[in-house]
Amino acid sequence: MSQLHSGQPQWFQLSRKAIASRLAAVPLFDGVPSAELNALAGYCRCARYGRMACIYWRGARADYLCIVYSGAVAMFVGYDGSVDLIMKIRKRNDYFGELGILSGKTQPCNAVAQEETALILIPAEEFMDFAWMHRSVLERLMGELTGRLVMSSYKLINTIYLYGCRRKAGFYDYPAAVLCGRGKL
Repeated sequence: MSQLHSGQPQWFQLSRKAIASRLAAVPLFDGVPSAELNALAGYCRCARYGRMACIYWRGARADYLCIVYSGAVAMFVGYDGSVDLIMKIRKRNDYFGELGILSGKTQPCNAVAQEETALILIPAEEFMDFAWMHRSVLERLMGELTGRLVMSSYKLINTIYLYGCRRKAGFYDYPAAVLCGRGKL
């Protein structure tokens, strides 16, 4: 990741109609009336980022919900002193930045443009006001976050299982032993 650069955006203009049209293509906003998406579009900004530009770092303020207009964004997670791992690649009509907004805290991961990327940025406060007015948006967010949590649990269980199964007989890792057939490898 040493090739990353600051990620200063180049701001550009899209018409309100063009932004509303793109928002309508984002599954998060399915079923929201076009007049209301048009109103939300009035708050949006548009930004371009070059390849390998950092859109935000873990710990950054959660100022925007980001919609990928074009390009691709890699979401990286890492822990102090460890190697960063790609969690997800976000592409056209995907969104990101919701975790920091929903938690009211900072962003939990890094977002890096993998190619020339254009984003529609919805200010956090306007997004939350909009979401509270549209139950379907909140339901989709909760459904996606629940799905991610379940997948993370499966991955954690698989990791524990593989760790335990790789150890020689006589290990004392109780959770792994249970998952590997009560310690019988």
